Amino acid sequence: MFGKERMADFLRVYPAATDAEARTSAAALNGDYVVGEQCWQWLRLHRRGRQAPVYGYHFSYTSHYTPIASHVTEIPFVFGTLTPQQVIGSSAPPAEEDRALARTMMAYWVNFAAHGDPNGSDLPPWPAYDENDVVQILGKPIESRPNPQAARFRFLDSFRQDGILPMRWRELP
Repeated sequence: MFGKERMADFLRVYPAATDAEARTSAAALNGDYVVGEQCWQWLRLHRRGRQAPVYGYHFSYTSHYTPIASHVTEIPFVFGTLTPQQVIGSSAPPAEEDRALARTMMAYWVNFAAHGDPNGSDLPPWPAYDENDVVQILGKPIESRPNPQAARFRFLDSFRQDGILPMRWRELP
């Protein structure tokens, strides 16, 4: 696939010391390649354009209602449609903790749609995305901190040629 140095870098960001760790890393790599790294690129490009502030987030919230934090599991929280999470196979009803997160996320999204800024009274502060790669963590707790996936995204970014990720990873030097 690629040389020893690249493989060492790969295993630093996608560890595989055990079968369970390898499965977790494989799922992370798939999500990063298909969605995450591209959204990260969008954040960075939009920030560079400086037309308007951009706000990034990482959805990490899990509960009995949503036992997996992955792409699309935040959507019921954004729109307040907390129905059974069929996408991830959960039939648990939402608890008050889930409804509280939905209220917070709906307020962020409404504020952003109305004012171009998700912040508002009684909400945890959400800083604009900047060169420090700080995003809003929508989890337990809601807080702003450096993007927990940034090292993986930077690794994938190192393979881009003319802004494009390779189509055939096996052909890399």
